[in-house]
Amino acid sequence: RSRTTYFKRTHECLLASSDRPTPTYNTTRTSQEPQKNPKAGCNCSSPRSSRAPTLTNPYQNLSRQSSHPNKMSSSGPGSEFAHVIDWEEAMEQCGDDEDFLRELLSDLRGEVDAQVVKINEVLSSPLNDQSFFLIMRASHVIKGASSNLMCQQLRECATNLEQAAAGANDISREDRAALEAEAVKVREKHAELTKAVENYHEMLNAVEI
Repeated sequence: RSRTTYFKRTHECLLASSDRPTPTYNTTRTSQEPQKNPKAGCNCSSPRSSRAPTLTNPYQNLSRQSSHPNKMSSSGPGSEFAHVIDWEEAMEQCGDDEDFLRELLSDLRGEVDAQVVKINEVLSSPLNDQSFFLIMRASHVIKGASSNLMCQQLRECATNLEQAAAGANDISREDRAALEAEAVKVREKHAELTKAVENYHEMLNAVEI
């Protein structure tokens, strides 16, 4: 009898508890939909399931901000270097990531300096069949690299030197007068590029690169 009474009361308790919301536990971290209680007839989540979204990375937004700490933090080197670089355009090219832009500008300095050394070596040696071709190639490298980072003065001067060297390269070696005239143009454009490189270095110093 006592067992019958026990099971009867237990059955009554189960029936009474069936109208209460059943706690649900979300074991899937990616699921953020609230668990519904079909018997309760409401969209309320249990206390534990309502806190499920906190299982996602709480530092997600913070990490996005800190990944580019210097984003748009600088107005650039100033108007005095506007002819050297279009800073805003260069920033856009780098997704407004100033750290990335600074890294690329530093790399460009190394590339430009290396190509200038090659040009200087050619011009300091007696001219031969490959002299102007080598100047063309080095100038072309500077032109392409500076164009990507909106360094217009470097690009223009490198383009002018490349064209002058191309003109000289087309002159027959037997036509000494014409060749010498073209060589003078090459040296003039080389001087302009040298000045542009100096300005580029000054711009980098201004922004502490």
